Amino acid sequence: MPFHGVSPRLIYERFTLGDEERLPDDVIEFIHAADTSYLSTSYVAAQEDENAHPSRVGTNHRGGRPGFIRVRPSDGKTLVLPNYAGKNDTPQGESSIYTQYRESRDELAG
Repeated sequence: MPFHGVSPRLIYERFTLGDEERLPDDVIEFIHAADTSYLSTSYVAAQEDENAHPSRVGTNHRGGRPGFIRVRPSDGKTLVLPNYAGKNDTPQGESSIYTQYRESRDELAG
């Protein structure tokens, strides 16, 4: 067994938070310390679109220095995951991810 003494256990089982609830502080600290993340998405096609655009899932790795993933301070539960691409490590395009990143970055700086 490669990881002696490791005993995985479920700590938090809730999958949703109420409008006024925030992530627990220890979870936020864990997120802020992370240097790796996986962003997964799914698309379920309408029956009439299934042949042209079939349902699918995807996962992308994101990595950076610890702290590159943030939790939006204003609500304490929205993850801010910057989308860097290219040689200059600058945000990519005017996509919705970039727009959300830019707004969140400004909020974190302020």
